Amino acid sequence: TDSVIAKVFPLQIHPQKELGSHLHEMQPEKFYQWKPQTEIAVALSRFEVFVGWLPVDEVQQLFTSIPVLTQFLGQEKNLSLQILGAYQAGIVASDGDIVEVFTALRNLPDYYISSHPYIFEFAAQTTDQYDESDPGILVILFMMNFLVLHKGDALYVPAG
Repeated sequence: TDSVIAKVFPLQIHPQKELGSHLHEMQPEKFYQWKPQTEIAVALSRFEVFVGWLPVDEVQQLFTSIPVLTQFLGQEKNLSLQILGAYQAGIVASDGDIVEVFTALRNLPDYYISSHPYIFEFAAQTTDQYDESDPGILVILFMMNFLVLHKGDALYVPAG
């Protein structure tokens, strides 16, 4: 029988050396592992993971169709820059703004995210285990690919 680990486990993605050094200088308590490192995960049983960025048009669709997320979109015409702006705005948003997003998500009808049904489940799971004001959860849920690995599948994430 497969055992189940019901805790969200973050794989650490380490930046390239130059960015890592800069981040370490700015905030050493947050960026203490600043050297480039690869990550490898091998699934011993069913394993759900967020990895890599969603295509820009999918991110835009989520941010423009979910009313509480539109606040993070700027007026930039270039789609990639608009999404980058949303990412930056989400990361620096106040704790209250992030908590407001999760409160609104709980009351959101299913049809808003029918193409990404895992969002509700993982929003609840991650906010139960981590601080609801953590903007990183928004980045994961609305900007990254969701994959399911099965026993024997592996995942490699290069440094940087």
